[in-house]
Amino acid sequence: MISGFWGPKFEWKASCDLIGETIMGRCFASKKLSRHSLMMSMFLVTVLSLQRILAISMMLCDITAKLSKRIQKNPNHVFNIALVKEWNGQYQDAFDTINKFVKSGDIAREFNSINHYLVFLLAIRCGYVAGFQNHPSVVKMLDGLEKCNERVIAGLKTFSAHWAYVHFLKTLAGNKGQNMPKPLPQASLRNDDKQIAIIGDSHILSFAWRRVDKMVFVPRLINGLKAWHCQEGYTFVTHASLRAALKSVRQKVILLSAGEIDCRESLPDLLGRGIFSTEKEACDSTVKKFLQGLLALSKEFKLRIVVLPPPPCFSGQLNIKVPLVHAFHQALESQISAYEPNLQFLDTWIEVADKSGMLKDKFVCDQIHMGHGVVDALQPMISRMFSLSKPKRKGGK
Repeated sequence: MISGFWGPKFEWKASCDLIGETIMGRCFASKKLSRHSLMMSMFLVTVLSLQRILAISMMLCDITAKLSKRIQKNPNHVFNIALVKEWNGQYQDAFDTINKFVKSGDIAREFNSINHYLVFLLAIRCGYVAGFQNHPSVVKMLDGLEKCNERVIAGLKTFSAHWAYVHFLKTLAGNKGQNMPKPLPQASLRNDDKQIAIIGDSHILSFAWRRVDKMVFVPRLINGLKAWHCQEGYTFVTHASLRAALKSVRQKVILLSAGEIDCRESLPDLLGRGIFSTEKEACDSTVKKFLQGLLALSKEFKLRIVVLPPPPCFSGQLNIKVPLVHAFHQALESQISAYEPNLQFLDTWIEVADKSGMLKDKFVCDQIHMGHGVVDALQPMISRMFSLSKPKRKGGK
C-alpha cells in the first residue's frame, strides 16, 4: 500500500504492520505485553519517521523480555526478537539469539513443538547470511530437523516462507549436484578482498559469499522483497529494511535483486482480478515504479545500483509465471537505460538462459532459485561491470 493520507513521514500504520509481523507475528509470546508494545509503538511513531521503526521494534522486544523471564525461554519470543534483528540486518545477532536458546536445552528431549523447530529455520537462514554456513550449531539444527516427526514437519511446511529456505540453503552450502567450490565462510575473507553488497530477495543467496577476482559478494537479505515494495513512499517492513540496508552500505556500487516474487504472486493475482489486461502491461507498470523508486534511493544514498533480473524459469514450470518473468525481463531491459548512470542492468540471462528463455539445467538449484554455478558463468560480465569505478554519463561527460 502506498502511503496516502498520512504521507511518508507520518507512518504509524506501517509501524503497526511491522509490529504485527515481528513482535506479535504469528506467535504471541505474551498477548498482554504484545498489546502494550503495539500501543507504545503507535504513540512513538507519531513523532518518529519510518527509518526508526525497526529500532523501536528491537527496543520493544527487549522490554518485553525483561518484563518476564519466562518469555526469555519461550520459543515464540526468541523467534520474534531474532526476526526483528534480521529485519535490522543484524544477522549474526539474530543467529546468536537463537543459538543461545538452543544451547540452553536438550533438543532431543525438550524441543517437542512446531514453535521450537521454527526457530531452527530462522537460525539456518540467518546463519547462512552471516557467513556461518558450516557452524556446528547450524549442522546440529539441520540434523534436528531431519529427526523430528512427521507432525512437526507438516506444521513447519505451513510456514512456507521459512521452510522454503531449508532445501535451498542445504543445496547451496553443500553444492548438491554441482561441481563448484563451496561458499566462503565469513572467517575466510582476506584483507585485500573488496566486499560488494548484494541486497534483496532470496535470489541474492545464489551469489552470497562467492569470490570473483578479488571481490566477495556479502549478502543483505530482505526476506520477501518485491519490486513493488521499492517504489517511493511505500510503507511496509521490507521497504524500511531496504532503506536500512542501503544506509549501512560503505561501497558506492551495489547489486540488487527483486521482482521474482511479483511474477510468482502479485502480478498473477492482479491479472486475475482484471487490474491489468496483459502480462506486458502489468510488468511495464511495475518495472516503471520499481526503477523510479530505485532512482530516488540511488540519489538519496549516493549509490550506483546494479539491478539483477528475476532468474529465468526452469523447464518444469509451465504456468502463468513464465510469460510474466519474460515480460518483466523485457521491461527491465527496455526501460533501465533512461535511469543510467544511477541504475545499471546486469543481464544474467545472456549466460544462464537457453534460446527459449528458460533456465539452463546446469544452473538449476531448486524449483525457484539458481545455484552457485551462475557466479562462475557470470564472472567475466561481473568483472567488467565492477571494474568501472565511474560509469560513463550520457553524452560522454
